Amino acid sequence: MNNKKIEEKLNKLEKWEKQYRLDHPVYNLNHNGHSSVAGAVVGFISAFPAGLFGYGTTFVTRFALICFVIGYAVDWFCKREWSKARDEYKKLEDL
Repeated sequence: MNNKKIEEKLNKLEKWEKQYRLDHPVYNLNHNGHSSVAGAVVGFISAFPAGLFGYGTTFVTRFALICFVIGYAVDWFCKREWSKARDEYKKLEDL
């Protein structure tokens, strides 16, 4: 009996997590990775075109670092919000 209740609660939590990922597509970009991975990808992708257009090495490096910080911050913020929402859901559903 107890195992069945636990299984039902875990199923509810899993359904909630799937729905959250559908409702918040930015979270899906890097939900399993570390925030630095998102920062590195954003930094590389955004600085690559700047290098192609002939900007100097210093500009491209600074631009990539700024984009890395922005990508890292956005990913960290999304994960923090997901964690808060998950904890709130667990409180409301008594999981």
